[in-house]
Amino acid sequence: MAFNGTLQDEFMWFQKYRPQSIDEMILPKKTKQLIKAYLNKGVVPHLLFVSPVGGIGKSTLANVITSELQADFIELNTSDDNGVDTIRNILKPFATRESFYNDGPKIAWMDEFDGTSPKFQEAFRSLMEKYSDNVSFVATANYATKIIPQILDRFTIVDFNFNKMSVKNEMLGPLIKRVFNILDKENVEYDEEAVMLFVDANFPRIRSILKNLQMYAMSNGNIIDKGILKINVLDDTFINFILEGKYSQAKEWVFKNDIPVDVTYTELYERLLPKITEKSKYAPALIKINQHQVWHGQAINPELNFLALIMELCLIMIQNK
Repeated sequence: MAFNGTLQDEFMWFQKYRPQSIDEMILPKKTKQLIKAYLNKGVVPHLLFVSPVGGIGKSTLANVITSELQADFIELNTSDDNGVDTIRNILKPFATRESFYNDGPKIAWMDEFDGTSPKFQEAFRSLMEKYSDNVSFVATANYATKIIPQILDRFTIVDFNFNKMSVKNEMLGPLIKRVFNILDKENVEYDEEAVMLFVDANFPRIRSILKNLQMYAMSNGNIIDKGILKINVLDDTFINFILEGKYSQAKEWVFKNDIPVDVTYTELYERLLPKITEKSKYAPALIKINQHQVWHGQAINPELNFLALIMELCLIMIQNK
């Protein structure tokens, strides 16, 4: 069973129970203390929230900051609005005008900043240098390496790498408690051990955890039992992308569906390998899956390790075509 259907956002638990304040957010203690210190001063520096993992709170924290500071703000998805015209027509006018809220802070929140073009970044560098006293830039990114050093140097980087064991140990208990609270409010009957194991296996993807728990409960009479531990993370669409050697589509599917890479290797064994009909490709695929599963626990960035595996599998599939 795989859950890839959609509901209106307002009905989704991850949106309904989205934190509205810094105190409600589940973050590492040092990160929360840092943000609280800025909020107490009534202004934030330029901030960059970095992690390749989606659905872990980067955008929520940006929302919380603008809300708690009662800031005059604009929001851009800069992977889409990444032309120089965006600088000229949106960001520069915002940076140069007075705040709508008397002396309140102004914040330009830019999502997926690492998706911007080189020309955008060069123009933004100049804007950042000239108007830093007038506006704070808060950005999210999957990979800081895609941002030029001259811009990175002006950001305070907040690392959202929650895969470190020390961070997981700090956050897992509060997250499980939050999930139990949501299930109680939604009158869901649940197996505590099964939910705890599910949250642990899918940490730190909070959005994905809540989405899958909700979909499972809806399809199972508002009950969450041990069956939640057997749901498939990967669906046929993703498997077919690999079989057809379509890396870009497979990568996009991974990001869109907030895939917890920790639990995908076994599924690749069970669901991809039986569909490989050419014997010359079966063994190389099996070896690559095994290699990357071993490397997963050692990788600084497990998501990059998984994406590298997907690329290698796609290359294997298109050989001799």
